[in-house]
Amino acid sequence: MAIMFFENMADPEDEGNIAPIVTSALNTDLGESEYIRVLSEQRQHDILKELGKEDLKLLDRSVAAEVAKRAGVNWIVTGKILRLEPNYVLTSQIEHAITGELRKTQRVQGEAGEDLFNVIDKLTGEIRMDLSLPEEAGEEPDRAVADITTHSIEAYRYYLEGINHFYGFRMDRAVERFCKALEYDSTYARAYFRIAMATLPSHAPGFDQAIAKAAEYSDRVPEMERQFIKSMASLNIEGVDSTVDGLERLTERFPEEKEPHYWLGIFYAHFLQQPEKAIRHFERALELDPNYAIAYNDITVPYLELGDFEKALWAINQYIFLSPNDANPHDTKGIMLGEMGELDKAIESFQRALDIDSTFYSSSEYLGYMYIFKRNYEEAKAILQKMLSSTDKLFRSAGRCDLTRIPMYQGRLDDALNALTHAIAEDMREQATGEFLSQKYVLWAMIYHEKGELDLALEEFDKAIDIYRRDYPDDRMRTEIWYRDFQVQVLVEKGDVTRAQEIADGLRTAIEESGRQRYEYWHAAGLLAYARGDLEASLTTFVRAAEVRKGFWPRYTLAKTYMELNRPNEAIPILEAALSRYDGAWLPEQRLSNPIVAVKAYYLLGLAYEKSGSSDKAIANYEEFLEIWRNADKELQLEVADARQRLNRLKSRM
Repeated sequence: MAIMFFENMADPEDEGNIAPIVTSALNTDLGESEYIRVLSEQRQHDILKELGKEDLKLLDRSVAAEVAKRAGVNWIVTGKILRLEPNYVLTSQIEHAITGELRKTQRVQGEAGEDLFNVIDKLTGEIRMDLSLPEEAGEEPDRAVADITTHSIEAYRYYLEGINHFYGFRMDRAVERFCKALEYDSTYARAYFRIAMATLPSHAPGFDQAIAKAAEYSDRVPEMERQFIKSMASLNIEGVDSTVDGLERLTERFPEEKEPHYWLGIFYAHFLQQPEKAIRHFERALELDPNYAIAYNDITVPYLELGDFEKALWAINQYIFLSPNDANPHDTKGIMLGEMGELDKAIESFQRALDIDSTFYSSSEYLGYMYIFKRNYEEAKAILQKMLSSTDKLFRSAGRCDLTRIPMYQGRLDDALNALTHAIAEDMREQATGEFLSQKYVLWAMIYHEKGELDLALEEFDKAIDIYRRDYPDDRMRTEIWYRDFQVQVLVEKGDVTRAQEIADGLRTAIEESGRQRYEYWHAAGLLAYARGDLEASLTTFVRAAEVRKGFWPRYTLAKTYMELNRPNEAIPILEAALSRYDGAWLPEQRLSNPIVAVKAYYLLGLAYEKSGSSDKAIANYEEFLEIWRNADKELQLEVADARQRLNRLKSRM
């Protein structure tokens, strides 16, 4: 059955949002019974979004019937709130979804001052009696709905607002509302759980603390969610394998629930790099709900990993069909097209996302990246500067960070340092610490590294790690894994191989204990082998690093090693693959995470083509390199001068 809607007759404007609270709480309360299959609130939201009715506060009979038809349910429950004061009076009716045949009606009345949730419990009891459930249903435990949600109407109100943003993939707004709910009920397990789930896929901060709190109060959620929280909480205690095992058991116990399959797809795709298993679980989620829009979004990742671009495009187009007025599918399509080398088409998709929602900052950021790749720096700057007008100081901090990537990409290192100085000062003024402040110090370290000032590079890198440790003390990705291979490279070049080995050993331990597939250890191990003069050993580990995440920097290092071994024909396809992928800077393996190396790859590819005898392609890559770095600082002029000399020599022979 579907609990469709309640109409607030006592307050037709429903200024307190009592109607959706009653609808949701009744849905949760009835859903506790194993003898009643209740249409989930997420599924209802998805169908209403398909119908363009997701913003309606009140559904009429025809819309309710259409939702029921699409969901394949037989019975719907609708109701009215007849009185709010001095006591609550609720009525409901059970009717056939298609014919409208009325089965039963219910009416409950609270005592003066009686809690709303107590009255909902009474209504649940009346509906259960009128459904003629089997005798065994009477033996089921029947917990009060407030004990599996919240005792606070205000907390429930903000939670529902957060859920609407969550299902619409507006995660920053969702987290804001969930946090607001927690101001009214600090034990609201569902709110903590959704904060955790909103932050996990994007590596946003907050997962560790939120999932720990959700686990602490997990006795206050329905049974399926309790097991779900238990599985997710084991991620930081026993590792990803334990979480996956728990979710697998959850799918066996609750075979009709799609969300565990969806999250298994996430873990297999993003954590374990097992695309075939990820696809199997995403497909199962879509079998359970063919209109599960977000699953179409995320199944694109393993499809792309396997090189199945046709299926990836099919999936994202399905998402767009189901949610034409959402920015997120267009954003995802833009990311996909960029990774497929379709730069202009990617720009079109990001622009479409921003036409739908001008505040969808992921698309603003990526659109800025795409214009950097097109060498349209003024347009990139104009787009990224729009992020500075965000009401969220973290988005402003991200925008300032991205703006510094433009002069870095152009080889204007001194200008980039000035921009970073200003950006960090603004972050300090706004108290915008965290991820993007730390990234600024990483970029600063990369510039000093390129200038050959290795001690200063290590000092700035230590500042980045200090911020990660202070702001994300339980996040091992940030505190022990991300960018640590860069630290190893600087230490190796400085001659401190002992310290570099210690960092590499710590990397290996952190990655193994996290259960995630990461490239940093193999990259670091290759750098250490290279320092020992063992090019063949370094090559083996660089190959492993490039295979794990297909990151830009490991590919660049691998190609550089092939060149030093005089094997240009093996370097060429690696560099071509890396340079045909237009991604961003969200993760260390992405191309613009180190904008300097992103450009030097063109020079290296030019060298490879020249050595292999492909003059035309060598010329094209030297020209691209020289065009990007035509105003580069003096520290970069050695490579610029060499590229120019080689270009002139090749052209003179044409």
